Amino acid sequence: MATIKDVARLSAVSVCTVSKVLNRHPKAEKIREETRRRIFESARQLGYKPSMAGRNFRLRRTFLVALVVNNIEHDFWFGLVRAVADELGDGFNVIISNTDGRLDREKQELENLAGRNVDAVILLQTASDERHLENLARHCPLVLLEKTDNPLLSYVKGDDYRSGYELTRRCIADGHRRIAFLVYEDMLPGPRLRLQGARDAAKCFDDVKLETFVFPGSTDAEMTEIFLPHAREFSLALCCEDSLAGLLLKLSPRAGLRIPADLSLIGWNNSEFLRYLEPGLTSVAIPLREIGRRAARIILKNLNGDPAVEKVLIEEEFISRESYRVPAPQT
Repeated sequence: MATIKDVARLSAVSVCTVSKVLNRHPKAEKIREETRRRIFESARQLGYKPSMAGRNFRLRRTFLVALVVNNIEHDFWFGLVRAVADELGDGFNVIISNTDGRLDREKQELENLAGRNVDAVILLQTASDERHLENLARHCPLVLLEKTDNPLLSYVKGDDYRSGYELTRRCIADGHRRIAFLVYEDMLPGPRLRLQGARDAAKCFDDVKLETFVFPGSTDAEMTEIFLPHAREFSLALCCEDSLAGLLLKLSPRAGLRIPADLSLIGWNNSEFLRYLEPGLTSVAIPLREIGRRAARIILKNLNGDPAVEKVLIEEEFISRESYRVPAPQT
């Protein structure tokens, strides 16, 4: 069976260099690309397989990274999981845990993961109470998926406030003056920031009306009762999640409402299911792959002796489809 020394000998480099490259140590980026390719090719030719048990024992690692989210059934997370796994590399395994958006469940899940000695955690936190997160961050790298001002905690997320503000300004510039913003009653910080950005943008214009509609859930009855009776009062509906926008799109024909002729419609998250809708639903894309890559890089830095707290906001993207139109000029 080939050893790391065999790989080093065939590659004509030191064992230390081979270790850095195969373990994807941050300092491997300083090694010439040609050398890195030679090392990977040598490992392939020799059929080199690292001893995970020995490696874990030497480094005192499990090579497990946990992704803890509020709703494991949401397709929103698929791109994030893939990006984290790709950036961490083949030596790591990503496990997923679910909190259902409950603080008590979050604390229990994090306690369970600490008991399994996971190397790091990526977490969509559920509340502003961060004392248990500070304690976890002292023992393993922790990256949050919502914004925090806590100097001990890192986060990577889409810039929800900016996208809410800029999107609303763009729609107003297109001529929309009567805007509805549809939100869930139990809002996470991200949607809350989207709403705040939209409100601040609307306040810049005396002739713009922005009204909020709050939904306990996402049932046909709720949409029929809460928003559809008022839909014709607006030219645009912004929804904090694609699920609300998809529900409105489904029910609009029952109310004799044409999308976008009577009401332009925009969702958030650019979910996978949007490709099955007709007309196509305009949405704001959250850059999950980039979020996953950046979160994984922060983890690798901390695991490899470069402790860092980073706070990263990533720009979101407006994806225009058939459900949005520029309103006709008022005569």
